[in-house]
Amino acid sequence: SAQPPGFLAACRALLSGAHRPIVEQLRSRGFAVCINDSGDFFSASTAFFARIPLRIGRNNQASGFLNHFTYPYDFNANLLEKRFRLLEPLNLAIEPGKYLANTLNVDSAARELLLQRLGIDCREQRYFTLQPFGGWEAKNWGVGKFAELLRQFRQETELLPVIIGAPSEKELCEELLHESGGLGVVAAGSTSLAESILLISAAQLHCGVDSFGAHAAGLCGVKALALFGPTNPRMIALPCNTTVSIQKSGPGMPQPGKIYCCRYAGRGCSCGDPLRQLEVATVLDALLRLYDSKIENNLIVV
Repeated sequence: SAQPPGFLAACRALLSGAHRPIVEQLRSRGFAVCINDSGDFFSASTAFFARIPLRIGRNNQASGFLNHFTYPYDFNANLLEKRFRLLEPLNLAIEPGKYLANTLNVDSAARELLLQRLGIDCREQRYFTLQPFGGWEAKNWGVGKFAELLRQFRQETELLPVIIGAPSEKELCEELLHESGGLGVVAAGSTSLAESILLISAAQLHCGVDSFGAHAAGLCGVKALALFGPTNPRMIALPCNTTVSIQKSGPGMPQPGKIYCCRYAGRGCSCGDPLRQLEVATVLDALLRLYDSKIENNLIVV
């Protein structure tokens, strides 16, 4: 009972044999090293059963004994710096501040084909990308609020909304677009992660929850507005001039120096839901000012 919910779920998955296809795939590829950043018991067990010769991971959770080299999670450390510590057994050291690529290379020909497939002519219709969902329920702002934001932002800018996300989020994205008036494109469910990044790279700007979209936008030089609730933008937002983060204060907001609201954020967390208290007018004002290049701060706490 002292273990987090993720541990019990991993045990049930292992007993059911859910790991076997992954284990067989890993064995067939002959990997020599596994770096398990998640600290997840299921991930560490899978690498163990796949007999990968060198396994590196964290030692603060139940999976620690399955790794050859382990490091403490160090809850107060910068997320990227913690991950790079896992490379030390490979004699790889990365100097702080030198670990971010300045740009992301984009295949313009592939992007043009993708835009054609989705029926978007960016020479005639400028667009912006929206990523409304981010996995955890506490990271999501809600269909209704995003729909109202789309409706009002569309009236102010006439930009076409292109909604990206996972295949499992397609129906929610379609519902969101319908509530906003129905004008736009739902790319969720018909585009891969790489294709979503292609869409972001040609957008006028990007808006969404704390997820890959805001990071991709920053690396593509595209303006981005990211909404934060149970995660800390000071620790994980991409540090660049084109990315602006809105942090909603209140119960569930991470303490200074913390990455998440609590150790079990996203799993058994009951800290609160600050993002749902964020008003549409606040986000719309920030988005319009970002679009007009009139925003001065990269972090807005409300």
